[in-house]
Order: sequence, then structure tokens, then C-alpha cells
Amino acid sequence: LWRHGQRAPSEINGIDGADVFRRGKGQLTDAGIARSLELGAALRQRYVHKYSLLSGTAQKKEEFIFYSTNVARCKHTLKLVARAMFSEEENEKLDPNITVQTAPDYLIGFQWNTCPALGKIFQEKCADWAGKDITTIVNYADFEALSFACSKAGKHIFYVSSRGSDNTHYTGARMVSGVCDTAGRLSDQVLARKMVLRYQLGLGEYRDEKMLKLAVGFLLHTIIQVRSTDIGNSPCSSPPPIVRFVIWNNRNQTCLQDMQTKWKCMKDAVAAAGPDCLDSSITPKQSFRKLAFKGYSTHDYILNLLLELLGGEARNVALKGFLNPQMSAAIGIELWDVAGAPKVKVLYRPYALASSLRELTPVIEHCKGEADCDLDKFQAGYASVTTKNPLEEAIAFAFWLTVSVFGIDYRPYSRHRVQKYLSPDDYHRIIDAVLSFFGAAFCVYVAVHWHILLLLFYFDIHEEANNVSSRRRKEDI
Repeated sequence: LWRHGQRAPSEINGIDGADVFRRGKGQLTDAGIARSLELGAALRQRYVHKYSLLSGTAQKKEEFIFYSTNVARCKHTLKLVARAMFSEEENEKLDPNITVQTAPDYLIGFQWNTCPALGKIFQEKCADWAGKDITTIVNYADFEALSFACSKAGKHIFYVSSRGSDNTHYTGARMVSGVCDTAGRLSDQVLARKMVLRYQLGLGEYRDEKMLKLAVGFLLHTIIQVRSTDIGNSPCSSPPPIVRFVIWNNRNQTCLQDMQTKWKCMKDAVAAAGPDCLDSSITPKQSFRKLAFKGYSTHDYILNLLLELLGGEARNVALKGFLNPQMSAAIGIELWDVAGAPKVKVLYRPYALASSLRELTPVIEHCKGEADCDLDKFQAGYASVTTKNPLEEAIAFAFWLTVSVFGIDYRPYSRHRVQKYLSPDDYHRIIDAVLSFFGAAFCVYVAVHWHILLLLFYFDIHEEANNVSSRRRKEDI
């Protein structure tokens, strides 16, 4: 997993953004492009040249899978990294296609305002959240202000008023004169921002495993212990309650395989010929036996959360005092065959120009002091903080059908209030709900209709029987 390269600020105060950042706000800078290519070259050096895990050609598509959040700078970074991973002859013409999932992404793009369960956690922690629905908070500044008040980080008005220049400072742009008067004042601002971010993410002194599980528990689950039977259970493709059609079973495109399945496909001849090793949820041509590399292009907070989930000491060793992972930083989780036993290595590349990787395996929470962590031990240690459905309390899109004396009350409810349009998944949900409604209505109609026909038939038979009985009595007389 890697963070995108250096980018332009998303907020710019006091400078002409068109002169300094020619690709626009939030887009990769020239340095970001160069660092992304260097990251791809480093991955090529390790996995193509040093260990021969990959063939190094883009034509062997069965060897790799790439994911990106639906953000331009992450998709751009992914293309650059992928380009540099392949041969010199190919990298100029390679332009990987990225399939975009428009539904909320709970794998590598967890968003705070799409998760009611996260709002409940904040309500339990801080009285300022009482009566507030996190899914209705559209502006990040409002979420930040609440977090600031609850984290007790300092003076609210100073923090909010200088946030724009702080963003500019962190992305390497020129500082705006007059906003931060002294070095001491800037230090206070940086300290406050650190506290607020740790509170929002559940890190450090605000560590909260329930928050970590919601945000990256699904990602860790996908890496180490997802099964083919979990495909379709991702919160990205969870069907509405009551309404479930077969169309939903194969819609998920996030869960692929895990280290346990990979090991089984490599070592078990019977399993290697089975569906778990030969089939894929992405494409029928993808083989779990041949897949060797999965790359995730995401954001600093996802790497930060995953580091915290691996353990506070691992996060401290990786970041060494920095607030967040630096631009183009990367986490590697590798599966090794050590004397016939499956072992896990966790590595960290701290920044774009880093020449060496930091070994995190000896400091991760459940493998202290070990150069290689046993796969079963690694999986068991993190079982409590992984999940195949972080939003089981509140799924992405739900329908309620309420039966009353006045009929059926049909109420659609969407947590995508920040979107101005419905995603394709939403349309599928609506279609399924409509089909379910008419299907249920048809069943009721058939049941009632045939019940009435049966009653009429019964009365006809009963009346005929009475007539026959009456005629027989008359004949007897």
C-alpha cells in the first residue's frame, strides 16, 4: 500500500495557484510524478530483479492486481507506479485502465460521513456529539471543529481560522505572511493539528480499536483471512435487508484472495485444482495460483490507521515522530516460504527517496522480537480487529417496508447525501427493491386469489354434497 506522491494543496491562500500548481488544486506536482515513478522502480527492483516474484512484463496480467481510491491524485500515482514496475520498452506505452467503483469504498477509502457506527462511537466519547448524525455532516470543517472541541487541543477559533494556511504549509507551498507570526505560534498550530488528527482516527493517546476495526479492519481481513465465501459480503456490496436477489452474489469487486488461500494453492495439490485457486471475483482469467502482487494506491490516513492497527510501537518506528506517513511512503506485507512454513514480513518505506526498507515485523504487536511472523499466529493475533463487514450495523443503502393498516409505507434512505447523483449500485438496489415489492405483491395476490378459489370450490362441493344427500333422502322416502 502506498500514499500518493506530492500534490498541490487543496486550499491555497494568498498565492496564485495557477502559477505554482499548473495541474490544479490537489493534483500531483512535478515532484509527485517523479517520486511515484521512483516508487515503482523500487518495487520493480525488489519483486522483479531481486526475488523474481514478478516477470516484469505488463503482458502477464494474471500476476498482479492494482486498486486505487476514486481520487485523481491516487489514480495518477497508481498509473505511474505501475508504469515504472514494467520493462523499459513497455513503460512508455502502458496506461493501465482503472475500473472505478462509485459506491462507498470501505477497503482503502473509508470516509467518516458514510459510517453511522463511527458517529455512535464519537457520541459515546464526547457530549458535543449528542444528537448529531455523522452522515448529515457534509463539510469536513464541521467534523474538524467537533473533533477539535472534543480532543481539547487548544483554542478553537485560532485553529479553524488558520487551517487553510496550515494545509498550504504541509504541502510545501509558500507560507502566507501575517497568519503565523512566530515560530512558536506555528508550533502550537502543528501540535493542535496532530492532536485533532489522532482523535479523528483513534490513534496514539486516543487509540480506539473499534474505530480502527471500522476503518481498516476490512482491509486487513482481505489481506490475511478472507475466503471465497465472503465474496459478496463486503459492505461495498451488501444487499438491503429483506431484499436479496441473486444479482447481488457476484457484484463485489474488492475481495480477491488472502495469504492463507495463496499458501493453500501453492502447497495443496488438490486445492490447487479447485475453484478457490482457479477462479476470481475480478475476471475468470485471473488465477489465485498465479497472482503474486496486489498494489493499493491510497491516502496517508489509511497507512496511518493500518500502522496503528499493527501496533503503536510499529507506528512509532515507521513514522519516527512524523504526524503522518510522508508522500510516496509505502507499507509492504509479504508472504514467505521459510523452510516449508508460511511466514509474514511487514516492511515500511518511509518516504520517496528512501534507499532501504524499515523492518517492522519484530515490533508488530503479536510478533515482538521475531524476524518472521508465523502466518497462523499473525492471523489469530489480529482476528479481533478484522472484519468482513465493518458496517454491519448500518449498511451503505437501506430500504424499509413497513406494513400498516393503511398499506405499505415505502421509504428509501441513502447515506450518500454528499453525492449529487445515484451510483450504479444505488440503481441496482432500487431495481431490486422494486422487483421485490412487486414479487411480494404477486405472491400475496396469488395466495389470496387461490385461497378464494379454494373456498368457492369448497362451498360448491359442500352444496353439491348436500343436494345429493337430499335427493337420496327423498329416494329413501
